[in-house]
Amino acid sequence: MKVTKVLIVEDSKVTAKTIKKSLIDLKYEVVDICAAGEEAIRSALIYNPDIILMDIQLEGEMNGLETATKITNILNIPVIYLTALSDKQMLEQAKLSEGYSFLVKPFEEAELYFNIEMTLYKHEMKNKLQEERKWLNTILQSIEDGVIATDKDGNIKFMNESAMALTGYSGGELNVKLKDIISLLDCKTKEKIDVMNLHVKEEKILLGANNKEYITICQLTEIPKTNKEKMGYVLTFSDVSEETKLRNDINYLTFHDQLTGVYNRTYFEKEFSKFDVQEYMPVSIIITDLNGLKLTNDVFGHKAGDDLIKNAAKAITESCREGDLVARLGGDEFIIALPNTDRGTAEEVAKKIHKLCNIQETVLDKVSMAIGIATKEKMRQDMSSVVSEADDDMYSKKFIESKRIREEILEYLKNKLRQNPHNKEQKLIEMGRILIEMGKKMNFSQKQLEELMLYKEAGDIGMLTIPEEILHKGSKLDRKEWDIVKKHPEIGYRISMAIKKFIPIAEYILYHHERWDGKGYPHKLKGEEIPLISRMIAIVEAYDSMTTDREYRKAMNKEEAILEITRCAGTQFDPKLIEVFKEVI
Repeated sequence: MKVTKVLIVEDSKVTAKTIKKSLIDLKYEVVDICAAGEEAIRSALIYNPDIILMDIQLEGEMNGLETATKITNILNIPVIYLTALSDKQMLEQAKLSEGYSFLVKPFEEAELYFNIEMTLYKHEMKNKLQEERKWLNTILQSIEDGVIATDKDGNIKFMNESAMALTGYSGGELNVKLKDIISLLDCKTKEKIDVMNLHVKEEKILLGANNKEYITICQLTEIPKTNKEKMGYVLTFSDVSEETKLRNDINYLTFHDQLTGVYNRTYFEKEFSKFDVQEYMPVSIIITDLNGLKLTNDVFGHKAGDDLIKNAAKAITESCREGDLVARLGGDEFIIALPNTDRGTAEEVAKKIHKLCNIQETVLDKVSMAIGIATKEKMRQDMSSVVSEADDDMYSKKFIESKRIREEILEYLKNKLRQNPHNKEQKLIEMGRILIEMGKKMNFSQKQLEELMLYKEAGDIGMLTIPEEILHKGSKLDRKEWDIVKKHPEIGYRISMAIKKFIPIAEYILYHHERWDGKGYPHKLKGEEIPLISRMIAIVEAYDSMTTDREYRKAMNKEEAILEITRCAGTQFDPKLIEVFKEVI
C-alpha cells in the first residue's frame, strides 16, 4: 500500500517534532521539515509530497499563506494550514490561497488524522472532477456541432469552437445572453424565431457572422436540477447547409431537365395526376415538337442544337402562367398541362408560343415548332387519352407543315449561302453552266444532269458553318483555320442528307475535295474511287477559285487558270475530265 508523504512547514522546532512523531505514529512518511517559505518551496519541488502541513507564521519574508500560494501555482499539492490564531481575517486569507483545511494549534492526533484523510479525499475528488471537465470539454470542442450552455437565465457559460465559428461570437464578453447572439429564421417564411422556445429538433436558418445564412438542425434542452427546477439550457445546432444543398441539387436533378431548367418527364408523370380532379376542370394539354433540331445538330453542332432547345423552352415558359406545368419529355418534345383552361384559351397560349418563337435568335433565324392541343372538359374523359389526342394533333400539324418547314429551312440556308462573298449569284450560274456542258459532252442521263443543277444550288452549303473571321481573312489561313475549312464537305453532306431534295447529291458534296492522287480530303479516295461528278466538281471549283479575287491574292486570268489546271492533271485532277473541261470552257 502506498504511504502518504507529508511535508511539515513549521518555524517552531518543538512543534514540528511533535507533529512529526504524531504523523509517524499514524503511519505517514515525513519527507522534510522546513521553517521558512523559500526552504519549503525548494523541498516541495524536490520531494513532491502528497500533502503539506503549513504553519501560517514562518521565518523569513514569506508567511505560510504566500508560500502555499506559490507552491500550489506550480504543484498540485493540497495544503492544511496550522496556526495558533483563529481570527476571521486570517480565515478569509486561507480560503483565497486555496487551502483545504485549517487546524488551530494545539490539536489532537485524531484531529490531525481526520483532517489529513479528508483533505486527501477532497483533493482526489477535485482532481477527478477537473479531469472529467477536461475530458468533457475536449469532447465538446472536438465535435462539429455547435454547443452553447447557459444558466437558468439564459446567460452563456460555455461555447465550443464550432459554435463560435458559426455565430462569429468570440466569447470574450461577459454576461451575454443566448438570445443576443443567436438569430434564427424560419426556413420557409424567413420570420425570426425565439431561440428560447426551440425545444424540439427543427431545421432553421442561423444568421452567422456578416449575416451569412447557415441551414442548421437546432434544439434547446433544459438542464434539470434534483428539485425539478432547471439549472440552465444547452443549445445544439448542426450546420447542414452542404447536406441541404446536396439534397436540393439531387432533388432538382431528379425532377428537372438539366438543359432547359423546366421539369422532366419523371416529374410530369409524378405530378400530372393531381390535375385530374373536378377542381381543375377543364384541363388542356399542349404538346410541342421542334422543327429543324436534327439539321441544326448536324450542321451547326450540338451546342447550336442545345441553344435551339433552350430558346424553345424560353418561349414556352414565358407563354405560360403560374400553376401551369411545363416539362420536357425528351429530345425536341415539350408538354404543358394547363389547369382551368378551355380549348380557346389553350389556343391563345399556343399563338403566344408561336409569336415568341419568331423572335428567338437561333442559327436557323427563329424557333419553329408544331403544336398540338387537346382539352379534358368532363371528369369521365380519360386523361391519358387527352394526352394522346394532343400528341396526334401535334403530329398531324407537323406532317402538314413539314414540307413548308423544309422549304423555309432550305430557303434560309440558300440565302445564307448567297451571302457568302465567294458564292455570288453570277459565279454559281457560271459553275452550273460549265458542269451541265461537261455532262452533255459526256452523254449524261437526264437524271445526272438534274443532279448537276441541284449541285449548283447547294454545292457549297457546308461553308455555312465556317466562321466569318475565317471567310473574310485577308491573309492565308493557318493550319488550325484550314482544318476548320476542311470540315465543310462532311457538314455539307449531313445538311444534304437532312433535306430530301438534296439527298441525291449528298455523296458528290462529300467527295468534291478528294484528289486523283489520293491526297485530298476527307477520306483520301484515289482515282476512280471518287464519284465521277465529284471529280468534275473539283475541276470546275478549282477554276472558279483561281479566277476569283481573294482578300490575300489577285485572280488569275482564264488562260493562266487553264494552264494551272492542266499542270495538275494526274495529280489533283482526272486527266480525261480536264480535256472535257477545256473543250467547254
